[in-house]
Amino acid sequence: MADSTLLRWEQGTFPKALTVARLRTWERALLLAPGQLLAPPASHPGVRDGRWRVTVSTETLEAAIHRVAACLATRGRNLLQPEQPLDGRARRDADLLAHRYGVGAHRWPLADVAVSYGISPSHARLTVARMVARSAGFAFRIPVLDAMLEVGAGGFSFSTAVADGRMRDLLGPSLSRERAAAFAGEILSRRITGADPGMSIAGTSVPTKAANASLVADVV
Repeated sequence: MADSTLLRWEQGTFPKALTVARLRTWERALLLAPGQLLAPPASHPGVRDGRWRVTVSTETLEAAIHRVAACLATRGRNLLQPEQPLDGRARRDADLLAHRYGVGAHRWPLADVAVSYGISPSHARLTVARMVARSAGFAFRIPVLDAMLEVGAGGFSFSTAVADGRMRDLLGPSLSRERAAAFAGEILSRRITGADPGMSIAGTSVPTKAANASLVADVV
């Protein structure tokens, strides 16, 4: 019954009335806090200017990418129950986004990763594009990226800092500076100076969202 109701709602067929009990059931099914479905977004303490403010604390930017990917794959629902493991579809979507930045579970081309999940390459590209677009609803604060900015403040270029190991510990074992720049630009609207993300990565091209002036910063 619940599944058929969800399907009708997704198709745009909304009921004229909804009981409190049904509303609470839906909130539990969607892993939402009690009352969140009826609460105006701006009333939530984690929302400001219509965007969810999320701090991602990790030791490396590579680990932060995985956290952000999980958040976008679940539309932020995992923030309410972080101990809850991701379901199969969310794990797949999170891995596809992480793959875009070179830190997915596989080092295969995107087409092969898509096939391994039983979907077409075009479906995989569309999934990634949707998550990149979804990131506009979040304002991620990633302290490890701020730490990279502090290293740059010492007068080292990004490429020099990576070469002598000053940035490698912050990037993580597998993340390249180009993929780090792509992630910062597409998801955070931040620019890493000296680390050109190039024209296309991970087998697909996704337009970078418009930069928010309050979030733009240079890492040099």
